[in-house]
Amino acid sequence: MNIVIGGSYHKFLKEINYYHELFLKNGHTVLAPKRNAQNSKVDSKYNYVLFQGEENDDPIEVQKRFTNSIKGADTFVICNPHGYIGRTAAMELGFAYANIKDPQSPLEQIYLTHNMPLISQLRHNFNLSPEQAKNDPGYQYLVHYFGETNIEDYLDFLQRTIMFFEYDGALTIGVDKLLTKTRTLDENDQER
Repeated sequence: MNIVIGGSYHKFLKEINYYHELFLKNGHTVLAPKRNAQNSKVDSKYNYVLFQGEENDDPIEVQKRFTNSIKGADTFVICNPHGYIGRTAAMELGFAYANIKDPQSPLEQIYLTHNMPLISQLRHNFNLSPEQAKNDPGYQYLVHYFGETNIEDYLDFLQRTIMFFEYDGALTIGVDKLLTKTRTLDENDQER
């Protein structure tokens, strides 16, 4: 399977590299980011992570290449420790979903590497109060790095986007099913 890994390269590059290696070991091809993308710099104008070999590239062009790689992938994985999904990853999530709905796109599924604790609560109680949501680790992580964030916007994002994509069958939380699917295919190939 061709996979693209998204997420906050600022915060989770170590984790993204871990998943990159895990997918390779399980027989997948990772289209983006580059393997062992540890040498990077942050563009001062756009606050965008540029990897080795991209230092002189326009961040907008780098983002276009990344979104084009999503279009050519079978699977888009968002690395989201603590349930955190930043603005760019949220945009990429929507872009990936639109490509899943495009019958000409090979993209079949979106995965989140980690559960978002608030989603479990939202499934059982759609009337969560802002006070309850403020205890969510994903929200606390967001506030820690970006300062006070409108809790209603956060709840709206979770409720309307993540849950809709999951219920629509386009989003899976956790990569275990992806890895299990690969092992099952490998086992079937060995039996032949």
